[in-house]
Amino acid sequence: MKHWISLSLILATVAFGKSSVYAEGCGRLDIGPAFARVDILTSNKTTTRLNMLAVRGDATIMLLEGSGLCLKPTAIYGKAKHGEIVSAGLGLGYYVPVYECLGVTPYVGCTYTHLQAEVDVPLPIGIELHGVKETFRSLSPFIAVDITYRFNETWRIYGTIQYCFSRTHTDLKLKAPELGLDQTEKFKSDAKGPNYALVLEHDLNKCWSISLGAAYNISLSKEKHGLRAAGAKIGVVYWF
Repeated sequence: MKHWISLSLILATVAFGKSSVYAEGCGRLDIGPAFARVDILTSNKTTTRLNMLAVRGDATIMLLEGSGLCLKPTAIYGKAKHGEIVSAGLGLGYYVPVYECLGVTPYVGCTYTHLQAEVDVPLPIGIELHGVKETFRSLSPFIAVDITYRFNETWRIYGTIQYCFSRTHTDLKLKAPELGLDQTEKFKSDAKGPNYALVLEHDLNKCWSISLGAAYNISLSKEKHGLRAAGAKIGVVYWF
């Protein structure tokens, strides 16, 4: 039994360079609660679904004053009844103001994800094991572009398109003493797929904003095994 996973932007709310509402070159920190639905797929069909409550944070750190060069770290922790996720990533980008109200940030980066889930595993003898522990460790390089548009003095909308290339190590612990079964199966696999995110943000003052975001991610192997996730998040944003 094999699964492929790429979780680089589950619950994603994208982090951009500062818009021209205020001075360019400011940093940005966004943190808040989130919800994610994670589907583990076999032949593009859902075999396990996790509904997770999470906390997610991201930031934009401007590296040089007056330059658009920036770092974009992210971190996620989420927990469900039968699963848990920890993920952290870092991107390097360059913010380009196109017009006074429009900016673009192309960037590249990598995300590491550790996901544990309890799954049901069918055996060749015709029975099914329940609550089998499956662990995914995924390293996912990515390329991406963010777009931000300010449509009045205190409101802006962000969008992101990201494409990930995932390398995953999977451990499946099969344990059934009554069948004489106690072993761990290990797999290595590759997958790829897109992520899409949209964020609406409102400025409260020059230092604080609030945000509401949603994201969708799918990552599949050639055999259509993999992962699909959708998430939403509210956040408090601090500009520095």
